Amino acid sequence: MLAFAGCTPTEKKSTPTAGSAFIYASPAVEGLGVELAKTFEAFYPTARIDIGQLRARAAVESLLFGKQEEIFLDRPLTQAESLAAAQHGIPIYQYPVAALPLYFAVHPENPVRAIDSVGLRNYLTGTWENWEEVGGPDIPCHPYISLPGEGGWEVCMNYYGFLDTVIAVVCSTQADLVKKAETDPGALAVLSLSIKKTNLRKLWWRAGTIEIPPNIKTIVEEPRYPFKLTLTYITKRQKQDVAAGFLTFIVSNAGQKVVADEGYRPVTIPVRIVEMF
Repeated sequence: MLAFAGCTPTEKKSTPTAGSAFIYASPAVEGLGVELAKTFEAFYPTARIDIGQLRARAAVESLLFGKQEEIFLDRPLTQAESLAAAQHGIPIYQYPVAALPLYFAVHPENPVRAIDSVGLRNYLTGTWENWEEVGGPDIPCHPYISLPGEGGWEVCMNYYGFLDTVIAVVCSTQADLVKKAETDPGALAVLSLSIKKTNLRKLWWRAGTIEIPPNIKTIVEEPRYPFKLTLTYITKRQKQDVAAGFLTFIVSNAGQKVVADEGYRPVTIPVRIVEMF
């Protein structure tokens, strides 16, 4: 009896193609994370990847100061977040896995075709309140934007340096943002997901006399659209476990096909490849 009491079942070791992992994803990339996880599990039935939605700042806090070991965001870490990791001796590995334009979109019945940096700034700060300012209809402009810390917010702030005031409907998720903007004729939606997943119409970007369409080509090629989201897988470990296998899959041809099918621009990057078996 004593001999049997000292025995415990042998735990199954996680490998690149077997085991389970839980990954927090910011609201804008949760859908892509789920699709990648489903495809990975179809290739490797003994693997389980669970994607949980959490706002970006909370996900970063869980990575730096909690038990979370990997997260998936629609942006890389900010300079302040990277500095905090360094100050606490936390190793951070960031892997860009996809890119997407940050879209500025309007109701389909709004005839405005393009917006420039002055117009966008004036609408976001409340300096302008009506679409007539850019040749549109005589209706109020209602900007919709994601929470501070999310990719859409950070990309706008990076472009302008800093805005003292933002006058907008701040939405906790992209789903909530889209739902509100699609029913508002005066909406100016700042979208961190594929425009094809909405009923909104994208605005072109006006730079002088040039108008640039926001698409996965113009975010990297001239003439360049200036607002790019970089979907980033961030981890504080390097192990040959199922999470590492999932990352390897994401940047493989099969994973990047999922990225492209979901409307994102695939990203080819050097990454530590683990053995897949």
